[in-house]
Amino acid sequence: MVMTLKSKSVSIHFPSEDEFGNQYPLVFKVTKFLCGGFIFVVGWSHAVCDGTGVSQFLRAVAEIARGKTEPSLKLVRERERLVGTITIQPMKNPMDNASLAVSPFLLSTDFLDEYYKVDRESIARLKMSLTKESGNEESTEKKGLTNFETLAAYIWRSRTRALKLSYDGETMLVIIVGVRPRLLQDSLPGGYYGNAITQAFVTLHMNYFVALID
Repeated sequence: MVMTLKSKSVSIHFPSEDEFGNQYPLVFKVTKFLCGGFIFVVGWSHAVCDGTGVSQFLRAVAEIARGKTEPSLKLVRERERLVGTITIQPMKNPMDNASLAVSPFLLSTDFLDEYYKVDRESIARLKMSLTKESGNEESTEKKGLTNFETLAAYIWRSRTRALKLSYDGETMLVIIVGVRPRLLQDSLPGGYYGNAITQAFVTLHMNYFVALID
């Protein structure tokens, strides 16, 4: 589904900073229709909370809007719970600009927003195709592929082909991983609404990548 002009009119297109350079932590937009219905859109700064956190915040807002004096789940900030050990050695960048594969089509600002619905049958076919391409069907079937892994693999491959990336560089897939399910029990209170995410990187040299996609 291609984003239409009407759908763009109800989405948020708001500057991330004010005239003094201050970032907006939270932005609401309500579009009311002649029929009486309305669309509620929210934008927030990821420096404040992640997707799970903002969903808890919006649930609390909805409960108060319905007349509750306080939300059923008390929101907790307590970001200090996730402060890790400070190390002297700086973190290594998984890929610097010197090793980055380049494309003749970048940098471009002429992008088209499109949305696709991928049904269960399509994902099953994609998984089957990846299993056959791996050359070790028994091992792949035993390990199993998640829906996310399957779609990420095809999108990464399709993007690489479309951009015609140079063969002498590297390409990288960046994945945002939520850590809430992976933390020890009671590490975070139930109403914690701050960030609990990290990044995972997969880097491949284009020579190896081309061998996989050709």
